[in-house]
Amino acid sequence: MLTPAQSDYDHYGETEAFGIFPDWQSQLSKFASVEDHQREWKPSVARRMEHFACITIAMLDIDGFRIDKATQITPDMLGNWSDSVR
Repeated sequence: MLTPAQSDYDHYGETEAFGIFPDWQSQLSKFASVEDHQREWKPSVARRMEHFACITIAMLDIDGFRIDKATQITPDMLGNWSDSVR
């Protein structure tokens, strides 16, 4: 079994759906048990995300992706991911 430090996901706790929370908490935590944050700064995780995006485009013939919460991904990864999808 993997330890939290070895996992491909970050676990910053959970934020309830109602209430006022600091920006860092609402951006990094699960919102009402909905999100898991991948450790996209790990090269193996980044490559998998890029590969999955390309497979999705090829198999479903989609024209693009909608990214709602780009603040939860590092700018370097977002740029690299965008390049690989293009």
